[in-house]
Amino acid sequence: MAANLVPDSGAQFTSSELRRIKLFAEMKDADISILNNIVEPVTCRPSQIVVSAGDTGDCMFLVMQGEFRVSLISQGREVLLAKLEAGDFFGELCLLDESNRSADVVATMPGRLLRFSRGAFQQLMDTHPQVAARLMIGILRTVGSRLRKMDKQHSDSMLLSRSWKTIH
Repeated sequence: MAANLVPDSGAQFTSSELRRIKLFAEMKDADISILNNIVEPVTCRPSQIVVSAGDTGDCMFLVMQGEFRVSLISQGREVLLAKLEAGDFFGELCLLDESNRSADVVATMPGRLLRFSRGAFQQLMDTHPQVAARLMIGILRTVGSRLRKMDKQHSDSMLLSRSWKTIH
């Protein structure tokens, strides 16, 4: 299990609680029930590293409670990429390939996550392909939104850099 996260085997979530996860918001109750049976609830403590950049990933995480800092170390400094809260998710690319983690994710307060392993995703594709397809569409929408945001940030920073050079 990633980063010595503590299994929360007693955790039971209702459909309405799971709908707070943006990925599940528009899913049918039957879909959510299927997903609820294959995710693993885990807990983490403040300052706990959930995933580290460069580590091999085998699962994604869905945030039920808490806040998490997503960052990278660049030129010896921490660069904050995002702050995640209940309803968000991370590590989704690990469902698709065996690539390494691209950033560090650290809990900033006590947290509860749902761990969704690559194996569980494979099982879902085999047994409930329609649910897996709806899940992937939701993941792709979020990834697309993140890419558009990053493109805009990059474009804005390039324009700022050019205007700075023109002034000086």
